[in-house]
Amino acid sequence: MKAMQKKDLILIAVLLLVAGGFFGWQYLSNRHYTELYAVFRMDGEIVKTVDLSREQNQTFSLSNREQVVFEVRGNHVAFICSDCLDQICVNVGFIGRPGQAAACLPNGIVVYIQGQDPYGDNLDIII
Repeated sequence: MKAMQKKDLILIAVLLLVAGGFFGWQYLSNRHYTELYAVFRMDGEIVKTVDLSREQNQTFSLSNREQVVFEVRGNHVAFICSDCLDQICVNVGFIGRPGQAAACLPNGIVVYIQGQDPYGDNLDIII
């Protein structure tokens, strides 16, 4: 069997760095937020806010839009049923990180996630 050459060691080191970077990114992107809210807008007005950090699993509809059904599971929310033709809102799946949003434009409903970062509002970068 042939001994490892210098370029083999370099390749292994690069692969380990890439793998470490990937797992570090996954860890940081899945951190828990101290306050996590799902904000529901219908026709531009806020009609409901759900505290995802405290809420129990549930399924519900908004008033005047009973054909659109949402599910809260853990710290996530999703459109699970809608009468719109394209079903883009349902296909988005569960969202649960601040900045994520899903919309059912034919029904005029948007849900987006707001959260309080456990590191505070002044954090720009984690190294």
